[in-house]
Amino acid sequence: MYYGTLVPNTFHAKVGGGLSAVARGAAYAGEFGVAALPLLLLAVVGAVAAWRGASSAGRLAPALVMLVTGVFFAYVVYVGGDYKPTFRFFAVPAVALAAFAGAGSSGWLAGPAGRAWHARRC
Repeated sequence: MYYGTLVPNTFHAKVGGGLSAVARGAAYAGEFGVAALPLLLLAVVGAVAAWRGASSAGRLAPALVMLVTGVFFAYVVYVGGDYKPTFRFFAVPAVALAAFAGAGSSGWLAGPAGRAWHARRC
């Protein structure tokens, strides 16, 4: 405990809290969304493919990863994002997004559309 709170005073000094922090966090998340749009789109494809391709018992893992990633995004918005334009607060969920994006792109390339694209290029 730090003087009766769960976090140190430097957290309160940097974050501030309230609706202004949420607005800053939403802007930060929006900027990340624009910068990482291809990654996000492929991650959605991969997450849907992982969900649909798994048995009912196997759907727990992708669902849990999606849930944790969503909660992490909500946390970053809640605390107001970051002052640095490097999106370092999204480094942790970017790993899950990259994994889903890899699954999505490999599934697409292995499917009929991917084979047709590959046949045109070779």
